[in-house]
Amino acid sequence: MRDRATGRTRGFGFVVFADPAVAERVLMDKHIIDGRTVEAKKAVPRDDQHAINRQPGGVLGSPGPGRTKKIFVGGLPSTITESDFKQYFDQFGTITDVVVMYDHNTQRPRGFGFITYDSEEAVDKVLYKNFMN
Repeated sequence: MRDRATGRTRGFGFVVFADPAVAERVLMDKHIIDGRTVEAKKAVPRDDQHAINRQPGGVLGSPGPGRTKKIFVGGLPSTITESDFKQYFDQFGTITDVVVMYDHNTQRPRGFGFITYDSEEAVDKVLYKNFMN
Protein backbone atom coordinates (compact mmCIF):
# COMPACT_ATOMS: atom_id res chain seq x y z
CA MET A 1 0.00 0.00 0.00
CA ARG A 2 1.29 3.44 -0.94
CA ASP A 3 0.41 6.93 0.21
CA ARG A 4 -1.48 8.56 -2.66
CA ALA A 5 -0.02 12.00 -2.03
CA THR A 6 3.65 11.06 -1.71
CA GLY A 7 3.80 7.68 -3.46
CA ARG A 8 5.80 6.31 -0.53
CA THR A 9 5.06 2.93 1.01
CA ARG A 10 2.73 2.86 4.00
CA GLY A 11 4.55 -0.13 5.48
CA PHE A 12 1.99 -2.83 4.78
CA GLY A 13 0.37 -4.79 1.97
CA PHE A 14 -2.04 -7.63 1.24
CA VAL A 15 -1.58 -11.11 -0.22
CA VAL A 16 -4.54 -13.34 -1.10
CA PHE A 17 -4.02 -17.10 -1.24
CA ALA A 18 -6.30 -19.45 -3.18
CA ASP A 19 -5.92 -22.10 -0.45
CA PRO A 20 -6.80 -21.00 3.11
CA ALA A 21 -4.48 -23.71 4.47
CA VAL A 22 -1.52 -21.96 2.80
CA ALA A 23 -2.52 -18.67 4.41
CA GLU A 24 -2.66 -20.38 7.82
CA ARG A 25 0.88 -21.77 7.31
CA VAL A 26 2.17 -18.32 6.30
CA LEU A 27 0.81 -16.89 9.54
CA MET A 28 2.85 -19.41 11.55
CA ASP A 29 6.21 -18.68 9.87
CA LYS A 30 8.77 -15.92 10.43
CA HIS A 31 9.30 -13.70 7.38
CA ILE A 32 12.18 -11.41 6.43
CA ILE A 33 11.87 -9.04 3.45
CA ASP A 34 14.78 -6.79 2.47
CA GLY A 35 16.49 -7.61 5.76
CA ARG A 36 13.51 -6.62 7.90
CA THR A 37 11.34 -8.99 9.91
CA VAL A 38 7.74 -8.53 8.86
CA GLU A 39 4.58 -9.66 10.60
CA ALA A 40 1.89 -11.62 8.76
CA LYS A 41 -1.68 -11.34 10.05
CA LYS A 42 -5.06 -12.41 8.72
CA ALA A 43 -6.78 -9.39 7.12
CA VAL A 44 -10.04 -8.57 8.88
CA PRO A 45 -12.30 -5.69 7.78
CA ARG A 46 -12.43 -2.94 10.42
CA ASP A 47 -16.16 -3.33 11.02
CA ASP A 48 -15.67 -7.05 11.82
CA GLN A 49 -12.67 -6.70 14.17
CA HIS A 50 -14.61 -6.00 17.39
CA ALA A 51 -16.99 -8.93 16.88
CA ILE A 52 -14.15 -11.32 16.01
CA ASN A 53 -12.10 -10.34 19.07
CA ARG A 54 -15.05 -11.41 21.24
CA GLN A 55 -15.68 -14.64 19.29
CA PRO A 56 -14.73 -17.82 21.15
CA GLY A 57 -12.32 -19.99 19.17
CA GLY A 58 -10.73 -17.06 17.35
CA VAL A 59 -6.92 -17.09 17.38
CA LEU A 60 -5.18 -13.77 18.01
CA GLY A 61 -8.24 -11.82 16.89
CA SER A 62 -8.70 -13.80 13.69
CA PRO A 63 -11.64 -15.99 12.74
CA GLY A 64 -11.28 -19.69 13.48
CA PRO A 65 -12.29 -21.35 10.18
CA GLY A 66 -10.81 -20.07 6.92
CA ARG A 67 -14.19 -19.55 5.25
CA THR A 68 -15.98 -16.23 5.03
CA LYS A 69 -18.91 -14.52 3.33
CA LYS A 70 -16.98 -11.27 2.86
CA ILE A 71 -14.19 -10.47 0.40
CA PHE A 72 -11.75 -7.60 0.04
CA VAL A 73 -11.27 -6.35 -3.52
CA GLY A 74 -8.33 -4.08 -4.33
CA GLY A 75 -7.16 -2.38 -7.50
CA LEU A 76 -10.51 -0.77 -8.29
CA PRO A 77 -10.47 2.10 -10.79
CA SER A 78 -11.02 5.62 -9.42
CA THR A 79 -14.20 5.86 -11.49
CA ILE A 80 -15.91 2.80 -9.94
CA THR A 81 -19.43 3.11 -8.56
CA GLU A 82 -21.01 0.77 -6.03
CA SER A 83 -23.51 -0.18 -8.74
CA ASP A 84 -20.73 -1.20 -11.18
CA PHE A 85 -18.90 -3.04 -8.40
CA LYS A 86 -22.05 -4.96 -7.42
CA GLN A 87 -23.00 -5.71 -11.02
CA TYR A 88 -19.71 -7.52 -11.68
CA PHE A 89 -19.73 -9.58 -8.47
CA ASP A 90 -23.45 -10.49 -8.78
CA GLN A 91 -22.46 -13.34 -11.12
CA PHE A 92 -21.01 -15.34 -8.20
CA GLY A 93 -23.96 -15.32 -5.77
CA THR A 94 -26.47 -13.28 -3.80
CA ILE A 95 -24.86 -10.11 -2.44
CA THR A 96 -26.01 -8.78 0.92
CA ASP A 97 -23.68 -5.75 1.14
CA VAL A 98 -21.45 -3.69 -1.16
CA VAL A 99 -18.99 -1.07 0.05
CA VAL A 100 -16.58 1.01 -2.03
CA MET A 101 -14.20 2.86 0.28
CA TYR A 102 -13.99 6.61 -0.35
CA ASP A 103 -11.39 9.21 0.61
CA HIS A 104 -13.01 11.52 3.18
CA ASN A 105 -11.32 14.63 1.78
CA THR A 106 -11.77 14.15 -1.97
CA GLN A 107 -14.86 11.89 -1.91
CA ARG A 108 -13.19 9.77 -4.61
CA PRO A 109 -12.93 5.96 -4.41
CA ARG A 110 -9.75 4.81 -2.63
CA GLY A 111 -9.27 1.83 -4.96
CA PHE A 112 -10.69 -0.92 -2.76
CA GLY A 113 -13.93 -2.21 -1.33
CA PHE A 114 -15.76 -5.14 0.19
CA ILE A 115 -18.47 -7.51 -1.06
CA THR A 116 -20.53 -9.60 1.36
CA TYR A 117 -22.47 -12.62 0.09
CA ASP A 118 -25.18 -14.70 1.71
CA SER A 119 -22.97 -17.82 1.59
CA GLU A 120 -19.36 -18.94 1.79
CA GLU A 121 -19.86 -20.86 -1.47
CA ALA A 122 -20.17 -17.60 -3.41
CA VAL A 123 -16.77 -16.50 -2.07
CA ASP A 124 -15.36 -19.88 -3.13
CA LYS A 125 -16.64 -19.20 -6.68
CA VAL A 126 -14.97 -15.76 -6.76
CA LEU A 127 -11.66 -17.21 -5.58
CA TYR A 128 -11.87 -20.09 -8.04
CA LYS A 129 -12.49 -17.72 -10.99
CA ASN A 130 -9.72 -15.29 -9.98
CA PHE A 131 -7.06 -17.87 -9.19
CA MET A 132 -7.84 -20.67 -11.62
CA ASN A 133 -8.55 -18.66 -14.80
